[in-house]
Amino acid sequence: MVVVRLPRRILPGPTLLDRYVVRTYLRLLVLALGSLMALFYVISTVDLSDRIGRNGVTTWMFLRFLWHMTPEFLSYVVPLSILIAGLGTLGALTRTNELMVMRACGISLYRAAAPLIALSGVWTLLLFAMGSDVQARSKRTADVLNDQIHGRESSTVNLLNPRWLVGEDGRIYHFQVYEPANRRNAGRPTVHGLAIYETADGPYRLAAHTTAERAALDQAIWRPSVAWIQRFDGAAAARRDVTATPLVLPDVEEFRRVQGDASQMTLGELREYVRRFGESGYNIAEHEVGLHQKLAFPAVAIIMTLLAIPFGATTGRKGALYGIALAFLLAGAYFLVQTFFTAVGAAGIMPPALAAWGTNALFAMGALYLLLTVRT
Repeated sequence: MVVVRLPRRILPGPTLLDRYVVRTYLRLLVLALGSLMALFYVISTVDLSDRIGRNGVTTWMFLRFLWHMTPEFLSYVVPLSILIAGLGTLGALTRTNELMVMRACGISLYRAAAPLIALSGVWTLLLFAMGSDVQARSKRTADVLNDQIHGRESSTVNLLNPRWLVGEDGRIYHFQVYEPANRRNAGRPTVHGLAIYETADGPYRLAAHTTAERAALDQAIWRPSVAWIQRFDGAAAARRDVTATPLVLPDVEEFRRVQGDASQMTLGELREYVRRFGESGYNIAEHEVGLHQKLAFPAVAIIMTLLAIPFGATTGRKGALYGIALAFLLAGAYFLVQTFFTAVGAAGIMPPALAAWGTNALFAMGALYLLLTVRT
């Protein structure tokens, strides 16, 4: 008789220590996430509560606005919650000397923090799924509701089609791309592929059609390039060149508002936008940075976890308030550096990929250095 004994589990599973660390971590994560989300809801309620009941704004509309703003709120509070939970978990193990006992039993800091690193991978996947699709769709609806609550006309448009704008003078503007001021256009905001339609009443008809390859704002004057106007007077139509004639256009902010916002596009829509207008030769550095950021930002969960391990092990005895203040400081520094890199990349000074991934690279190198120098 031959007896073959197989192990109960072929793949290694979580140990008792892993379950203990994960339980502490998840409890702190839920507490931090719930507190920060509640803070966002309270601030939004205080800010907009005076508009409920006015201009047709109902409580249900306000609750829908909060619901659709939740994904954007989460994108801010999840990284901070991960950092607070990581610092709190390792800080608690340090204060109770449990981390010292683990080291005495041959369990290093790296092994004790392994469950946190594994969970950070899960949070990265969730952030990617939310940021690539859910957040963009929710933000579109939230912006529409926000405009209705404030009594403004909504500027939401089809993000992959040319832009339309109706001016206060009744003229209709149609353009391909709005390019903000940057080095490429010598600091002059530029509208590409511009068409202007002037209408007349009695009967309603098209009175004139102006086309310009582009129009640049130079010292408060819109100067066109390769432009002509065609007027329709009865059955006759007259066309003449107006390249040397300044154009009367709406304020530059009107074009900026109608222009596609990368935060309102899903990953697929933004990729198609960059491909379509990038091949046409337009400067879309801002949207290229946004595309790379949708791929780079979810890694913030891993970055915050790597930062929490050395700081939690070295400063854990200083108390919970110290850990929370440290978490806010580190998260604030991360978002501040990210804002700087984004602005530099949108201005065309830095390659879009580097502008999007630069913050992660800097903080990852700092976290790895601390991890390699901390007493394990």
